[in-house]
Amino acid sequence: HETVLTVAREAIAKGRFADARRMLFTLLAEADRFPVESREDMERRASFLIAASHKREAESLPENVE
Repeated sequence: HETVLTVAREAIAKGRFADARRMLFTLLAEADRFPVESREDMERRASFLIAASHKREAESLPENVE
């Protein structure tokens, strides 16, 4: 899961927000295959990156000026 988190972080940095979220949601969907002791941390980090991707994407949109 560390690799997925790293690749998703890099995708967000490159503006590939949907790709990052796709990876992260897949990771979360498969969370039950991870050991319990590392699952909570992985889920927390993945959820944070999903939120960060939405924020960065919103910040990258052109502002509507009327």
